[in-house]
Parts: sequence; C-alpha cells; structure tokens
Amino acid sequence: MRADQLSDQQAEYYYNQIVGMRSQITEPIDKYNYFLGMNNYYLHKHEYDKALKTNDSLIKYAWIISPSNVPDLLDVNSQIYEAMGDYENAFKHHKFHMQVKDSINSASLEEQLGELQVKYEVDKLHNENCRLEMKNRLILVITLFIVLLLVTGICCYLFYTLKRERRMKKMLGELNKKVGESEKMKTAFINSMCHEIRTPLNAIVGFSGIITDMTIEDEKAKKEYYTLITANAEILASLIDHLLIVANLDSSDASLPCEPANVSNVCRQEMGKLEQWAKPGVTYRMELPEDEISVSTNEQYLSLVIENLLNNANKFTDTGTITLKMRLDKTQGTLRIEVADTGCGIPSEKREEVFQRFTKLDEFAQGNGLGLYLSRLIIKRLSGSIFIDPDYTEGTRMVIDLPL
Repeated sequence: MRADQLSDQQAEYYYNQIVGMRSQITEPIDKYNYFLGMNNYYLHKHEYDKALKTNDSLIKYAWIISPSNVPDLLDVNSQIYEAMGDYENAFKHHKFHMQVKDSINSASLEEQLGELQVKYEVDKLHNENCRLEMKNRLILVITLFIVLLLVTGICCYLFYTLKRERRMKKMLGELNKKVGESEKMKTAFINSMCHEIRTPLNAIVGFSGIITDMTIEDEKAKKEYYTLITANAEILASLIDHLLIVANLDSSDASLPCEPANVSNVCRQEMGKLEQWAKPGVTYRMELPEDEISVSTNEQYLSLVIENLLNNANKFTDTGTITLKMRLDKTQGTLRIEVADTGCGIPSEKREEVFQRFTKLDEFAQGNGLGLYLSRLIIKRLSGSIFIDPDYTEGTRMVIDLPL
C-alpha cells in the first residue's frame, strides 16, 4: 500500500508475499485488497499494462462490496492512460468515471428524497391527529364543566355537540379521502419515477460492465455500447431536467415572466435542431409569415414546448412530412403555432389523456411521458392553450394559441 515509501528490494519482497497469498484468498473483500496491493505495486513500477488489468479486477469486486468506490477506480484508469500518453482513452475513461459518479449520486439522492417525503407525510398525519385529539379533549372538558354548572344547559349543549361532531366526522371523512387520494398519487409517482429511472440506469450499468470486461475484444461493439450508455445518460438527464421544471411550475399558478421575443427565430432554431436527427423518409417543412413575428412571451419555455412537439412528431413519423407552421389571427388576437405530422396519430379517446404526466401510448417508445404534460403546463402559465386538432386525419396536429 506504501510502495512509494519502500526501497525496491522491500517492495519486491512484499509483492512476492502478496503473490504467495493468492491461492488462500476466497472472500471478495480479501480479493479486493489483494488486487489493490498489486495495483499499487505496478503503478510504482510504472508497469501500466499490468496496472490496468489489476484495476479492472478491482472495479469488478468494487461493484460487489462497495459500489461507491467504482468512480474513483475508473478515474485511476483514466490517470493510467494519461501516464501512458494515450489521451484519447484517458478522456473516455474520465468521461465514463463522471457518468458513473453522477449515476450513483443521482440514485442516492432519489433514495434520500423518497425517505424524506415519506417521513414528511408521516409527520404531517401525526400532527393532524394530535390536533384532533387536543380538540376533542377540549370539547370533553368544556362539556363536563357545563354539566357541573348547569344541568338545564346539558341538553342544548349535547344537541350542539352532536351536530358539531357529525359535521366534523363528515369533514374528517373528506380529509381521509383526500389523504388516500394523495397517497395513491404519491405511490403512482414513485412507481413511475422508479420505472423511468431504472430503465436507462440498467442500460448504463449493464453496458458499462460489458465495456470494462477485458475478455471482450470487439472494439466496434464496445463503441456501440458506449453510444448506448451516452444516449441513456441523456435520457436520464432529460427526465431529471423535466421533473425540476415541472416541480417549479407546479408550485405556483402565477404567469411566467414575459418579454418581447422573435417567435419566428425560435421556430427556425428548433427546426434546425430537429433536422440534425432527420429521418431519410421524412420531409421537414416550415411555413412562416414573410415578416418576422415578435410577441411578448417567455422565449426559453416556449422553445422547450416547440422542441417537445417536434421531437414527438419525429419519434412517431417514419415516412411523410413534419410541418411547423405559424400564423397571426388578428381578429382573435392570437398567435397560432402548429406542428403537424403524418405519423401513427392519436386515438380520439386518448387526446386528453396524453397531456397527463407519465402518459405513454406506446410503452416501448423512448421517452418519459412528461413532454406534453410539461408543454400544457407552460402554455397555461403563458395564458395560452394547447390541444390536438380533431379535424386533422393524416396523423397528428398539435396546436398552440398564444395571446398577442
């Protein structure tokens, strides 16, 4: 462990002692410490190829006994490649180190958040029960005091108390019903979150194990797995970003801050982003007025809505066209933005359901089911409306109306 503080002869002696113990080691923790000692020796000797192999073994056992050590061990791989002058691999392993570290931190934070939320709900119910108990005790004391002072007032007071208790029971029943609904919503939210986070996380962890497996020499396959890891990491980051925005917007009904913005330019920028993911069989069109259109709105959030609608259209359209259209309706005093596609369409009975959170008509399609819910939330806060055009039959046409 302190090879850098020993003479070469002493380091060699301890190295031989460790090698001699290998046949006696059976427990994962002992194997972990065995490879840790070997790795330090090879690093001291600048035998980087051997150091890489022992560090890979370390990572394997770290996943078993202490996953929190994995990011640091991945960073060691990056440092070894850097010392070897292989900066490309050093960068890749450093990036992978950051991704794994973020994944572990995210999982830990989600677990803590769930525990805190459960604790908060329990404390809230406990406080409510305490207040009701104190209130009932107060009523009982007052009742006994009145009985002792004035017998004739007992009947009137009992009648009043009975009436009040019935009203309180009715209120308590309503409160219990609301508590039950809140508990169901919380459970459904946690289940949805666990499912949406687990899917990309399993892909990241699974393909990470394959990439670090030294027995697999197919570099082309490893690059494909790296691409899949990156894509799932982006899905996870997008889910968390959308959740943060939803949490921020759900906490208030106030209108979003607005300022003059060039909506024509916003449409061009978002269509430009979409064309980077263009499909061979799809034609992308824009129908914008010749004059630039500027209205008072929140450019950041409006861009997010248009991006969500275009991405949905691209996801469910394999052939045909995707059209982004904008026009002014001065008689109604609105700006209308339309995103139309020739994809699979949305059944009429599902046209409102798709605007609910975590709703996905195709469970196997990529996404987290928050896009349209977030879009309606934003448009509502911009004093506008968003809906699916029922008269459009070639696919789906999403319509946004914003006040001028």
